[in-house]
Amino acid sequence: MILDVIRAEDQIAGRCPRCHQLFRLSEVEIFYIPDREGDFLMELRNKERELNQRICEIREDAIKRSRSSILGLVSENLRPYLSGFEYNPRDLRSIWNPIDYVSFNGLALNRCVESITFIEIKTGNSSLSGVERSIRDAVAKGKVHFKIVKS
Repeated sequence: MILDVIRAEDQIAGRCPRCHQLFRLSEVEIFYIPDREGDFLMELRNKERELNQRICEIREDAIKRSRSSILGLVSENLRPYLSGFEYNPRDLRSIWNPIDYVSFNGLALNRCVESITFIEIKTGNSSLSGVERSIRDAVAKGKVHFKIVKS
């Protein structure tokens, strides 16, 4: 009975809660949902809440990973200048990718390279990447060469 009055009345309007557009209630399909468990709108709102929660969790994880990455980069840059680092910082040459440094041991003190060391700096629980492991293995197997290329 109330629905019939609303459908018949042409001057009763509503406003969409999402897009805020006005519409005539006489143009809207209005229905009664006796079984609220089967309510698609409630289900949709629950899924929206779950999605928003998941988005927040993903953002927090991304921020945490970003902070960790930045801390690692700062550590890679500062570590050679901190006490306990066994290589002379003036012997180091930065590569950053795929290995952080190459140390030409002896270069700064006596201008004679006694050995060459590849150095990868890690922080926390981080471990070598696949490429870094392959470089370590190639050096261990003696697969390191010196070439002169003339132009």
